[in-house]
Amino acid sequence: MKKFTLLFAAALMANLLYCQNEDWPPDEEIIGTTWYDLQTWRTMQNRTFYYDDGTVGAVWNMGMDYPNFPDMGIGYNYFDGNNWGTYPGQSIVSGWAINPSYTAFGENGEICVSQGNDGLYISYRAEKGTCDWIESYFPGTGFKHPVVVTSGVNHSVIQLLYLVADDSFTPTNAQPSRGFIHYARSQDGGQSWDINTEIPGLGPDDYLGFTIGSYTWAEPKGDVIAFIAGDYLTDLILMKSTDGGDTWQKTIIWEHPYPMFEIFTFDSDTFYCNDGGISLALDSDGMAHAAFTLSRVYSSTAQDTTWFEKQIDGVVYWNEDRDTFSNNINALNPYGHPDSELIEDYNLIGWVQDINGNGQLEINCTTYPTPGMCTMPQIVLNEWNHIIVVWSAVTETYVNDTTNYRHIWSRGSLDGDYWGNFIDLNQDLIFVFSECVYPDLTPNFDSDEFYLTFQEDSQPGLGFPNPPYYTENNIRFMSVYTGWNPTTVIADFTADTTVIHEGDTVHFINLSSGYPPNMINYSWTFEGGIPQTSNDTNPEVVYLNEGIFDVELTANISTIAFNTKTEENYITVLPAVNIGNYKKADRNIIYPNPSYGKFILDLSSYGYQTVEYIVYNLLGTVVTEKSISVEKDLKQTINLSNRAEGIYFINIKTSNDSYTLKLVVQR
Repeated sequence: MKKFTLLFAAALMANLLYCQNEDWPPDEEIIGTTWYDLQTWRTMQNRTFYYDDGTVGAVWNMGMDYPNFPDMGIGYNYFDGNNWGTYPGQSIVSGWAINPSYTAFGENGEICVSQGNDGLYISYRAEKGTCDWIESYFPGTGFKHPVVVTSGVNHSVIQLLYLVADDSFTPTNAQPSRGFIHYARSQDGGQSWDINTEIPGLGPDDYLGFTIGSYTWAEPKGDVIAFIAGDYLTDLILMKSTDGGDTWQKTIIWEHPYPMFEIFTFDSDTFYCNDGGISLALDSDGMAHAAFTLSRVYSSTAQDTTWFEKQIDGVVYWNEDRDTFSNNINALNPYGHPDSELIEDYNLIGWVQDINGNGQLEINCTTYPTPGMCTMPQIVLNEWNHIIVVWSAVTETYVNDTTNYRHIWSRGSLDGDYWGNFIDLNQDLIFVFSECVYPDLTPNFDSDEFYLTFQEDSQPGLGFPNPPYYTENNIRFMSVYTGWNPTTVIADFTADTTVIHEGDTVHFINLSSGYPPNMINYSWTFEGGIPQTSNDTNPEVVYLNEGIFDVELTANISTIAFNTKTEENYITVLPAVNIGNYKKADRNIIYPNPSYGKFILDLSSYGYQTVEYIVYNLLGTVVTEKSISVEKDLKQTINLSNRAEGIYFINIKTSNDSYTLKLVVQR
């Protein structure tokens, strides 16, 4: 992996993607605390929501009574548009609970679903940030790790995923709990569930089971709902429904090299894979965009305590317009292997940075249940389909006596093809000795800011499940200025001439401006011209008929900026006149015309010179062209026998003149 080089196009975007100016460092605030620091076994649920009115709600795992945490519950805080509330002192649910998921519910309400001892707590209220929570219980033995989103009018439809644990499974260090993903839908506020079933295509005929927390929703877009599932023990899977959950389509984003992979039961090759960190978002058209992080894993019958290589890193971006990844053991190799299907700054968008610039990484790191050096990814898109990806990464030069800390890093893209600078969101001095993990992006963000929560610890790694290193952890909320307010692009053009004769060619000169210039696209419309439209930067257009015509140019940068210039009555086409020594009336040099398809082009009167001809159809498409060194009495056959009946045009050019004649193919 080329650690230090960005594509030139990405470098051009540095001023668009995160301008570190007076709005830097990002605004942040502690909104709560917890001594229990394992926020998830795999990927983060959606736990923070930014509302259209500028308010924010957030939840987290909150336990204070270590080491056994009998008080485990759900912390909650609310930003009313001006201030956050006081740190919560008690859980929002009535019993022991963990692994919350939070989103909008109803016209102005909120909902949180969390894991209890034998079922799921559903906590909601009609007015967010105020009044008492209404609690119900979704009972079920082995129900774990719920993830909830809402769809429909006013967020009225509850869409729920949860794991039903397999009681026969013996936990391992690689997989603490395993089961099958179930989907439930309620259209009456959780009073009843019209769907509650195991997801087709993800059952025991397809997989041995899924790890707790190895699945997460995207924020719905209308009737389009989607989730992503998988880790290093299964395929990485996109499940998508375009009818609100009635039917599902399965896409395998990355195919596992070992189907039905049961770790520690056989000896496998070492293979690059997803480390369990996954995230999914839908754009304004309902297309799925995914981010996931990397590890390298193997199975060995000789031991059951080690199954991954420690210092592997990489953040991958994928969307539905791109090819999926194969089951080659090096398909996800981020280090330039010939079999790798990753391309730096295209689909490989993140890696640990060489902060001190000495050409090597000087790090010592602890690992999490998702073991990559870059892990815990989150991806969101705004209404213009701008993309933000964040992740937690081991960060060079930030170290205690022995171990490097992790910081939250981010990159942005206007369209998924070009990516901006790597930004350490925790480079402020207050984070010099901070372990920053478990980022959770809000699914909505402004044109110039995005929002997230994360956990901050004073020590690297986990206190749980690795006692006795317990410390108090802060839950922080952060707003980050992107610096990419919609860019201005100006469409402008001129022409080498605006008054011509029939059959003449106009050369248009593009004078548009914008930044970055390599991302500007063009769309021309030529009234009365051939071609009638063009996406070329500087097109050439032939005008065949007398008249006065408009020209229009639209310049755009992705969907964030566009501008149109229209010049009415810009091109004046006069009747053909004497050109050289020949009159229009004397140019009976093509015969027979009309023809069944074969025409004779008589160039005998042109003497010794070079003549070029181009034949167009009515759409301006070139049918045939040729350059001829004319000799005396030379005649050329133009064969259009294999073309459809209709009208064609031939443009004849010499060193002295240019004119266009009509050809008619008639059978």
